[in-house]
Amino acid sequence: MARRRCLTGQDHVAGFHALGTSFAEVRKIEASSVHARYEMGQRGKREITVNCGVPSRIVTAMIALAGTSAGVQTADSGIVHAQAHATPFDFDGDGRADIFVYRETTGAWFAVLSSGGFLNFPWGSPQLQDRPVPMDYDGDGKVDVAVYRQTTGEWFVRRSSNGTLIHVSWGTPTFGDVPAPADFDGDGAADFAVYRRTTGEWIIHRSSDNRSIRVSWGAPRWDDVPVPADYDGDGVADVAVYRRTTGEWLIHRSSDGGRVQVSWGAPTLGDVPVVADYDGDGIADIAVYRTTTGEWFIHRSSDSVLVHVTWGSPSLGDTPMPADYDGNGTTDIAVYRPAPATWFVLGASIGTGSYSFSMAQPQEPSR
Repeated sequence: MARRRCLTGQDHVAGFHALGTSFAEVRKIEASSVHARYEMGQRGKREITVNCGVPSRIVTAMIALAGTSAGVQTADSGIVHAQAHATPFDFDGDGRADIFVYRETTGAWFAVLSSGGFLNFPWGSPQLQDRPVPMDYDGDGKVDVAVYRQTTGEWFVRRSSNGTLIHVSWGTPTFGDVPAPADFDGDGAADFAVYRRTTGEWIIHRSSDNRSIRVSWGAPRWDDVPVPADYDGDGVADVAVYRRTTGEWLIHRSSDGGRVQVSWGAPTLGDVPVVADYDGDGIADIAVYRTTTGEWFIHRSSDSVLVHVTWGSPSLGDTPMPADYDGNGTTDIAVYRPAPATWFVLGASIGTGSYSFSMAQPQEPSR
């Protein structure tokens, strides 16, 4: 039995709401390698039991298999980051999401890898306010460990392809820049990007040609936050904001330059954006998680139907963590409970509350 350091209530879950393109869209880019991983994922779950080194505390993870492209969101800020074409949290490149935390007190990264083994090493400086921004920056199909330094506007990325460092200065903290990486050029690699909260500008460094792109899309006076995702299904992330004062979504489509405006959310009730592809049609669905009640409100792009689910316990500090945990090509509703470090997943194929990653058995979320 493998040993690892225990997760604690001090661990900060680094982000992470899934969004992005469908499995079919990913296959267009990565061809047979993605298809093979997806087919492997259809066989079912893998159970991993880990000795945390603490008597009578056994961590058990039922890690499901992800098969779609996706992205991440920093849950405490409500800022969503679109993902390039690697599975979210997939640090080992097997097409499955890995259970993952970033310890903000030490800058250490911990992950239980779905292929077996663990990721455990320091990458970040809490004193310099480093923020985790894991994505596939080198386009190899694996998520790279990465941080954005909020005090200087620097990015530090550890390439999964060869272990080397990418160091880029892209952002001006004095102007209120926040990281908003996404695949804005459709080349399969995440682009460095920031959203300037003081002006509503997007400043994007495209990986395909190293060009700098500036787009004005957002209104600082309305407390807009970036929510880039592929809302039109063309394989390219769209510039978009969620208006936290009104609950409106404003999307600038990359396919035709059109504008989409949707009212979906109640800021006075603590709604935060959790955009993801919940219906598996390759288009990101507009969605919010109500932090005051633990409710989810999803507007499905495939048929415009409202999905309303109660899954989460605000009094226990649950954080929304949607991702494709059961490998069926759609995003599953999920929450992370910081004490004692537990995931609860509402999976379509595995049933409600079917698995968790925990050091103890807490109360399950409401169903």
